[in-house]
Amino acid sequence: MGCVPFVLPLLSDAIGYIFMNKMMHIFGTIAIAVVVCLVVSYLTDDRDAGYTIREDLVVGDYIEYNGISQNMIIEDRKMSVGYFIENYIQYDVSSMEQGDDTDYEYKGENIRCSTYTNDGTTVLLAKGSDALMYITSVAGSGFIENRVLSYSFDVSKPVTTDDLREGMEILAEGRSVMDERVSHSDTRMTITSLDDGKMILHYVSDQGRECRYKHTIVSIDGDYYETDDGTKWTKDEYLEMVSYKTRFANISEHHSDMEVSEYKEYFDLEFKSGVFDVTEIHYVDEYGENVEVKLIHSGDLILLEEFTEHDKMSTYVGIIEYVDSSLLE
Repeated sequence: MGCVPFVLPLLSDAIGYIFMNKMMHIFGTIAIAVVVCLVVSYLTDDRDAGYTIREDLVVGDYIEYNGISQNMIIEDRKMSVGYFIENYIQYDVSSMEQGDDTDYEYKGENIRCSTYTNDGTTVLLAKGSDALMYITSVAGSGFIENRVLSYSFDVSKPVTTDDLREGMEILAEGRSVMDERVSHSDTRMTITSLDDGKMILHYVSDQGRECRYKHTIVSIDGDYYETDDGTKWTKDEYLEMVSYKTRFANISEHHSDMEVSEYKEYFDLEFKSGVFDVTEIHYVDEYGENVEVKLIHSGDLILLEEFTEHDKMSTYVGIIEYVDSSLLE
């Protein structure tokens, strides 16, 4: 079956689930070092007593939060024009069963498309050009779908390498629903260079994911706490989802180039609204990427964490918003 590159962002949804499940490995292990006296001042500052977090974990304890991630990918892809047509415009349906023709709304009008199906996947190809217009696949109890919004050529006629021009674009959008996880992507691909059968495709994709998670401890084995989704956590890994003291201690161990600022700001959150303490941390990680961690908290309770990572080709934003926990005192 064919491989259509703009379909790929949503096919990584399972990876995103692991990312949110094991939050510590995305956020926590990217730690920040600081002079000892500065660490102590943050961890012992009692200007805002706020909430406290119980640290003696037992079976039945739970943490519930909303997880949101946003990732902007920007890259230039080099390829032959033949590869571009075969993998970005067309789709290999040789192993699929052809069904009845159907209408597809494209640029405000209905166009006729051939329908192909196989093993839970449905593909629509424009009549006349066989350009891919729509694809959807069953994924567990949910689905993944991607649709083309616009091609810079007439989809009613066959497309050849001679038809390609610099500046031509493909606009596409994707969506997936798996259990309680909802993902979306908006993708723009632009031909920026054509030379002797070779080309450069400028690829920009804005991808997002959101879900509500609840991690309930079902067993304790030595230093590890297993939750109902099968994930095993250390005590600090589990606590740092809600504990400011634990979270700050964890991210203050490895980088000495950090900059830390504190202020207060109003937030309208699901748990409560009000003016809360904000600790903002900036540093450059070992890969040369700029990282910002923002902890919005009341006492030891992290109400909201924002993690932003910038590199030359992408910007990643992860948000964890507290909903409920048995550890809140």
